[in-house]
Amino acid sequence: MNLTLRKEIQLAKDIAESARELLAATTDSAEDKVRHARAKLGEAVESSREVFDRISDRASIAARAADDQLRDHPYVPVMVALGLGALLAIILLRGNSPKD
Repeated sequence: MNLTLRKEIQLAKDIAESARELLAATTDSAEDKVRHARAKLGEAVESSREVFDRISDRASIAARAADDQLRDHPYVPVMVALGLGALLAIILLRGNSPKD
């Protein structure tokens, strides 16, 4: 998992924790607006948790699949890189060839 994704995951966890703290802090409020806002926030937190779990599961599955592919066929990425490097070298050398 790259650093940016880890930071975004941590930010999402921090937001969810802040929302939970807000819900806990306003538990005793009897105002209709506060109760309505708490209900909507609670639904949003629960929904975001479910979405986060699904995304996390998909990312884990994709990472495992990529790792399995690399273990099963370790030379494919090397060959692709060599092929792209050779193609790039041909293009660059062709563009720099001396004119008659």
